[in-house]
Amino acid sequence: MNIDGANAGILSDLGFDWKVGTGIFMMGRLPGIISHVFEEQTVETPFRKLIDTEEIHYSEKG
Repeated sequence: MNIDGANAGILSDLGFDWKVGTGIFMMGRLPGIISHVFEEQTVETPFRKLIDTEEIHYSEKG
């Protein structure tokens, strides 16, 4: 069992509804994701294209 399985068991024992599990799981991951993105944008050599919303064009044709 991984940490997510252990967290699910603990939250279940504490009476949390299983439907809130994903939100609680994500709250624990957000600080790491945010710091990784910040590091990528400030320290790393750019390796992915970040686009401006002005560069996105929608077409009604499918």
